[in-house]
Order: sequence, then C-alpha cells, then structure tokens
Amino acid sequence: MHAQNLRLLNFSPEDATRTELDFLLQVVQTAVDAGASYINIPDTVGFTTPAEYGAIFKYLIDHVKTDREIIYSTSLP
Repeated sequence: MHAQNLRLLNFSPEDATRTELDFLLQVVQTAVDAGASYINIPDTVGFTTPAEYGAIFKYLIDHVKTDREIIYSTSLP
C-alpha cells in the first residue's frame, strides 16, 4: 500500500532517546519522505532528562526537511 492511500501514517523509532542524533535524523527523514506525518519520539526506558529530551525534538524539527506539517510527539495520537 502506498503512503498516499493512508489517512494517517505514524512512525515511532523504538528507544529513540538513546540513539545517536545523526542516525535518528536519518531514519526519521526516511519515514517523513515515505509519508509519515506523526513522529513519536519515545523515551522508552525513562533514560533522558527533560533538557536532553527537548534538545532531541529541537534537533529533529530543525533538521528534517519537508514541505508538509509534521507533528512530533512523545506518544502516538
């Protein structure tokens, strides 16, 4: 099924907060390019401080390239 046939496409990289930022950006960019509009960045094990967690979101928002609105969240809708 092609992503354009879906009403909503979510992507949630497991254990994202312990992933190197360059690699996380690469996989999130791939998901966005494939049509994902909701990106969930879980702190699966509660490992990350609030400041670190915010920095991950800022990094992705600043670096993911798209002309569509992408919703970043800590949990899926």
